[in-house]
Amino acid sequence: MGSQVIEEFTEARLKDLLRSYFQIDPTKLDGSARFSELDLDSIAVMELIVVIEEQTGVDVQESLLEQLTLDTTLAQAAEAVSQVLRTTGASTKNDE
Repeated sequence: MGSQVIEEFTEARLKDLLRSYFQIDPTKLDGSARFSELDLDSIAVMELIVVIEEQTGVDVQESLLEQLTLDTTLAQAAEAVSQVLRTTGASTKNDE
């Protein structure tokens, strides 16, 4: 079951999190939009990472802190999260 959560992190899911947790106008949520263009600061990006951890149950903070910057686009962020979840989630499952 855990692998389903890991495999399903998409750009659409990231946009849903940004809409619901940060009240960002859905019309601004384009794959090419950068966090800075959405008026998110580094603290908000950190909060987003915490939300992603809560949603997925996978500790991704250390890996994502370096990858998600204010210049990161939503498409890049979704890919980075997906990749980290696959690698971190796989190692977590192997450790169990």
